[in-house]
Amino acid sequence: MNIWLRRSAQALICAMGLMSCDSPSPGYLGYPVREIALDQSLFRVYFVPGEDRVEVHRISVEVPPPSRVATLARAVRAVKLTTGCEVRAGTFQGDHALMKGKVNCPKPGG
Repeated sequence: MNIWLRRSAQALICAMGLMSCDSPSPGYLGYPVREIALDQSLFRVYFVPGEDRVEVHRISVEVPPPSRVATLARAVRAVKLTTGCEVRAGTFQGDHALMKGKVNCPKPGG
């Protein structure tokens, strides 16, 4: 195997390893993580009950990657399906791997 192919393979393996790291922000540590698959994307949703914020990590490796718009739309669905909360319009942002936003959740007993 020539040196270029070997280095390309090493770089790909390193990149895949880095993409698989997904630790939540410190405010979500110690809370349960919700994992959900939508289409070909796998998400981890971090949410603290009683708070109005959510963090979503896409942890699947997809080649070619979906568009940013498609990823954000799937992540919004993941939030709704795993928490029961609606993402507030205009607050959800991020990239293909990490998204954050504000949510409105149903009131308990309401």
